[in-house]
Parts: sequence; C-alpha cells; structure tokens
Amino acid sequence: MSLVLLLTGCTGLTWFGSTGPEGRSGDGQADTACAEGSICNPVVVGAMPFVHHGDTRNAPAALDHYGCAPGTSEAGGEVVYRVDLVRAGRLTAAIDEIAGDGVDVDVHLLSGTDPAADCVARDHIGVDEDLEAGTYWIVVDTWTNSRGVPQAGPYTLTVGFEPDPFWRPSQQASWHWQLAGAVAADLPVDVAVLDLYAAEGAIEAQGAKVVCSFSAGTAEDWRDDTGAFPFDGVGLAAGSWLGVYWLDVRHPGVRSVIAARLDEAAARGCAAVEPRDLDGYAYDSGFALTADDARDYAWWLSVEAHARGLSIGLRDLTGLAPSLEPGFEFAVSQGCLASGTCGAYDGFTAVGKAVLHAEIRATPADAEASLDAICGDPARERFSTIVKTPDLSYWQLACPQSDLFTALSDLTSSCVRLSGTSDFRSDSGGARTIPICGLDGAVWWTSDFDVDCDGGTQSSCTSDPYYQSQTAAVDSNGHYLDANELPYVVVPGSSFGFDYRTRGLSMGSVVAVLYDGQVQFAVIGDVGPSGVVGEGSYALAEALGMNPHPIAGGVAGGVTYIHFTGSDARVQPIEDQTRAFDLGVEQAWQLVQDN
Repeated sequence: MSLVLLLTGCTGLTWFGSTGPEGRSGDGQADTACAEGSICNPVVVGAMPFVHHGDTRNAPAALDHYGCAPGTSEAGGEVVYRVDLVRAGRLTAAIDEIAGDGVDVDVHLLSGTDPAADCVARDHIGVDEDLEAGTYWIVVDTWTNSRGVPQAGPYTLTVGFEPDPFWRPSQQASWHWQLAGAVAADLPVDVAVLDLYAAEGAIEAQGAKVVCSFSAGTAEDWRDDTGAFPFDGVGLAAGSWLGVYWLDVRHPGVRSVIAARLDEAAARGCAAVEPRDLDGYAYDSGFALTADDARDYAWWLSVEAHARGLSIGLRDLTGLAPSLEPGFEFAVSQGCLASGTCGAYDGFTAVGKAVLHAEIRATPADAEASLDAICGDPARERFSTIVKTPDLSYWQLACPQSDLFTALSDLTSSCVRLSGTSDFRSDSGGARTIPICGLDGAVWWTSDFDVDCDGGTQSSCTSDPYYQSQTAAVDSNGHYLDANELPYVVVPGSSFGFDYRTRGLSMGSVVAVLYDGQVQFAVIGDVGPSGVVGEGSYALAEALGMNPHPIAGGVAGGVTYIHFTGSDARVQPIEDQTRAFDLGVEQAWQLVQDN
C-alpha cells in the first residue's frame, strides 16, 4: 500500500541545529522570530520513513509547557516538524538521544500550533497514534531538570506512517443508484452512487456512504468544465446521446480536466468515485484507442483517486476487470446478466470486494415482472443487485439481501463452552479470557485479529519482522499458502484441551469470519502458538476492510471466527476462493438451521 503525503521543503537524511544555522546566535536563541525549525517555520516531513538528525542546543526555546504534561518543564530548545497527511492512519515518531547521558529530549505531537490546547500525545522516546487526515506538528523539546538546566543535545528523529485501508463497501451492502432527478436527503441504504454534481449539498445529509459518479471518457456539453477540454482531445459523438462526445483519454490535457474532477470529488467529501464511460476503445470514437490505452487510463484514475484519499470503483471495462481488480476497491456492473459477463467480476468477489450490480428494464412494470428471475440467477449470487429503468432516477427495486451476518451473530451471542477446554489468550502473555465455544456443526470464538504474513510473497509481508516463508497447509501444487493472496485463518497449536484435529477441523476447513456487519469466508491455513487465538492472513484483513499491516494492522477485538466441522466443510483445492465462498454460505445457513 502506498503512502501519499504533501511534500515540500526539507526531506531526507540531514543534520540540523548542531552549529546554529544562519540567523542564530551561539547562545541557543534564534535571532529571528521564525527561524528554521521553529513553530512558525517548521522542518517539513517528507517521504516516509523520514529520518532527521537534529540538535536542540542551538534551537529556539519558545515552547515551555504542553497540555499533555502541563507540570513538566520543556524550557530548553526545541525543533519543530510539520507533517501533512492526506489520509487517516497510524503515525509513529521516535527519537534516539545520540549523546546518551546528559541529553533528555521528549517528543510531542500537536494538532495545532498551541502547545497547551493542541497536544495530542507526549512521550520520552516516541509517540504512536491513529490520526485523521490533516496537518500535525512534531516537537522535539528539551527537558529542564530541577536545577533549571536544559538537558539539550543531538538526537535522531524517525517518522513513519501507515495509512488506513481505503474504504470498501461490504459484499452485503445495500445500494442506491441515481444519476437523474432530485436526490433524497436520507437514503435508507449503505451506499449511494450519485452524480458528482447532483451530490452537492446532499453528502452531509446522507446516512449512506456517497460514491460520486462522473464521466471520465466523454465530454458532456452541459458541464461547466467542458470548455476546458483541449479541442484535439474531443472526438466523435458517443452513440445516440445528444451533446456527448468521446475523449482521447491518452491526451495530457484531457487528463488534466479529469484530475480537476477528482479534486472536486475530494473537496465535496465523496467517500469514493465511480469514473464511467471508460470503454471508448470499443466504439468509433474518432481516435485509435486500444484496450491497452483503456487499461492504462484506468490505472491512472486509480492512482490519482488514491492520491486524494478516495476509494474508486470500476465500471464499464468488463473485459479488463480481471487485470484491473487490484487497483479498485469495488466494481459497478450494469447489465452483466443481460450480456452474460458477470463472471468477469469473480476476481472481485473472491477477495471480498463488493460488486454493485444493476439490471435495466424499460418500465417499472417490466422490472417488477423480471425481479424474481434476476434475483434468483446464480451468476449474481455474491452481488448486491438492483433493477432500474433507463432514466436512472430515484425509482428502483432491490433483490432481498440474505442477512447472514445477523443470523450468525444471533447464533454466537452466547457461548456453550466446548467440553474439556480452558480459556485462551488473544496475544502471547495476555490474560486467558477467551472461551472456545461449540455449536452443532461448528467451533467458534470471539477475539482480536492479528495479521499473519506467513507465506506472503509481496514486500508488505516479507518485511514483517516475524515473517516465515512456510505455512502449515500447502496448496494443490505443493506450495505454501500466500498470505497476500489467500484469506486464511490461523488455529492454535494443541493445548488447554483443544486440538483442532480432534474437533472435526483440518487444513482447508471453511471459516466464517464476522466483523463490522459483514461476513467473509476463509479457510484454515496455518497453525499458531498454543493457547492463542485471533489471527488471520493479510488477505483476510484486507477483505474485512481492516488495516492489513502486520505490525500496526488488525483490530483489538470484536471478530468472531466460526470454524465449520466435518469433512464436507473442507475446501478442495484449498486455494479455490470461489469454492470457499460457496461452501461457506452453504455451511452457514445449514448451521443456522441446525441450531
């Protein structure tokens, strides 16, 4: 996962403050009100990880007390840093006091420039905080001892940041799609896909997450910014649509206008964007566009949306969907049942990504007449499906969503302890407070979620200090499971009366994982420490919408793992994610029926 920061000013590995830069005298005080490294002229944190050598002996001494520790005197010199975060995530800032004895500098994290009112955190060696997007100040300040002597000296500051995952709708999300007509102030759905410009003024009122839709492949002559497109970037009319013309998506001038639309979406507070009309290469556009051009443009849109903190949904490029899935958080499908192309989205559903699916019928009566057939079609079983009329106004019908999460949550609301077992821990060395519970057809527990990277092949996993290349299970080719690609659950080694092998479980047994209103299906793929539960693969964390970072990711609690027992609950081959989903749904509803 990439990190995007607003980068200006000083970056890299540098020394600061050891001899007093220009504008300072040798007595530790600045000659100017805004010397470099002061609160009004901070050192700007650049690319992460950011490493900076500093020295508080010749630094300004304007900040003495902080709201996080008002009784502590930090009257010595301080060096101030500014970090601009365009996304929410976890910020770490740690110091190493190079000189050892006689140096005592502390780290302060501020959300504003008032140290008394804006102090977020303070510590002797570093801070580690979950933050929203915004501007923050890190102050390395000198502690003054009881004799009034500042303990100033050199230090090294290391700043790191792990962004939160981009928002993703769950596969069970209800949704509303409207590109024409007045938008209701409060839509009774989880997700609302609205025209970018019609959404203005409605976003704050929506209980739903708002996905802002705009054309990224055509010029529409009623838009205010249409005149900004370069003349040689606008092509032929887009079919029978009046005032709509294909764009040359390779043209830098076209991309500049589309980038401004992404800026608009970010400024309006959209949770995500849905750029449409990306399939000009399949039509007579007036340009020699190819599928590779469309793929390149889609990737560019993904990078640009993410750079602005926006999630992005894929629409129109059904034939290219399998190769584009990694860059998109969800898909929007129009008429894949009618065109027989729903299978193009298997890559999305296999990793827990939602497909917001709509079929179009000429009239409301036609929609009502076809609803049962549409909703009963197995090709859209993992989709959230609605039926619309061609005007894409407020009116729609929706396929009923089987509320599997509620059914399984009710089933696991109380625990019948599995006979002969003792309580387990959520982390090594923690308290034993987690019971192992039994149902007719399943073993379950509720705990935290620690991210396991074993077997992962990408740097996001191989950089984990606890990384192991092996997993207890292997796939049908004899290879270890890939934590980056396969959603799997880690079961504990035999202890405290519980051995998964004697309880009807095995490698490949399907598991329903409940978290934050959603159900995701995984397989048992690895064995962890004895007596510890609550661990799943990097890919499973991503599917659940958690931060998948192996150290800073996961969640502290509220995750229920339902392991289905018996040989008929085993996924074969173990890496078949489509089979895991289908078998998981089958086993889950059978569990509800049997208990």
